[in-house]
Amino acid sequence: MIQNGGVWDWQKLNSKCFLKKIATYFQGDLSPEEFTRTLFKKIYLNPNGDTLLHDMEPRTLRGYFYGEHNITTLAKKINKDLDSQYFKEFIDTETDDTIKGLCAAFADECPGIDNENFKNKIAERFKKLFVMQQQ
Repeated sequence: MIQNGGVWDWQKLNSKCFLKKIATYFQGDLSPEEFTRTLFKKIYLNPNGDTLLHDMEPRTLRGYFYGEHNITTLAKKINKDLDSQYFKEFIDTETDDTIKGLCAAFADECPGIDNENFKNKIAERFKKLFVMQQQ
């Protein structure tokens, strides 16, 4: 568990857990840094280009992956350009075992998740991680 001055830091825990769950199925040969950058690019559609994510330091990306950093600063910068539809395309899969695994992994966070709605449920959960940082 992650603590922040003696208090549980649920944002770090949530983003770390989310990234790890998705990585299980989609990371492949990507390093933690590149996988994290890829995921963030899949929910952030900036009409002016993606220099924010492109220029992000590898150690920062690694920190997001391992839960050493929360996403508050990043969320403030990209919140207005979040697009969960693009992320849904990233996690689209026909593999029954992957779908079953994703549904099981996200069952607690995404009540009612099933093989028909898993893309919507997981994409909305990812988007919510960024929106929660604004509150």
